[in-house]
Amino acid sequence: MKQIYTYIILSTILLLASCQVKDPEPVDERNAFTGYYEVDEFSEFLQSSTFYSIDIVKDPNLSQVIYIQNFYNVDIEVAAELIGGNKIRIPEQTISFFRIEGSGSLNGNVLTMSYYVKDTTSSEDFPAELLNAICTKK
Repeated sequence: MKQIYTYIILSTILLLASCQVKDPEPVDERNAFTGYYEVDEFSEFLQSSTFYSIDIVKDPNLSQVIYIQNFYNVDIEVAAELIGGNKIRIPEQTISFFRIEGSGSLNGNVLTMSYYVKDTTSSEDFPAELLNAICTKK
């Protein structure tokens, strides 16, 4: 009888020792940003709106970076970094012949961005285009 109790106690200890408390998976804040959006982009310079779509994807290696595909409706991919739970910064970057910089914030399924785009092939006297975009996730 004593051997049975010893066996039960040892079995219970081994069973409990093999159980591990699993840490919860960290939440990737970029998930809130990823997806397809319809864009209403207003140009301060032209005083008109353009409508198009973008896709936002995560960088597979950098945990705070997302890419905005079809940015400015010219089929370029722009990098942006998360700077807080719902805010992004578009650091100055030159892609093709566009110099771009800006910021944005996400509220629910609406991403609001403000940025400038400068055509580097145009005269230095030609101003950068200032734009405001309201992007609604599909």
